[in-house]
Amino acid sequence: MSGESTVTERSNAATEERLKSGHADGTAYPCNLHGVWDTSLIAHRRLTDGQYLDELSRQIDQRGWGALATRSAIEWAMESHALATKALLPSQGVVDDAYYRTYIAQADERLALGGLRLAALLNQSLAAPPPQ
Repeated sequence: MSGESTVTERSNAATEERLKSGHADGTAYPCNLHGVWDTSLIAHRRLTDGQYLDELSRQIDQRGWGALATRSAIEWAMESHALATKALLPSQGVVDDAYYRTYIAQADERLALGGLRLAALLNQSLAAPPPQ
């Protein structure tokens, strides 16, 4: 196993468990959307870290997301809030393949934009001379 695949490999087992409907006794797993979006949706793609980086880079170029990196932090927060409101599952909701297909594109976009926005913020901060 190459070093770049270790994060994805470790996440795959957890992903499979989260994408099932519940415990062996039939009770549903409690859903943690933060964990689902940070780990499970991405790992469900079954790409190495390098392959996923290449995919996000391709999407950034193809969709022109670089221009969206200049919005304000308030706009970023409002975008995320609106998306989270739509992605929220009802009580006893299940994260299944239909949920994955519905939200993986948004997860990719949020991750790509987060990286672009952080890069823009760092570039802006580091372009100015340090305060005296």
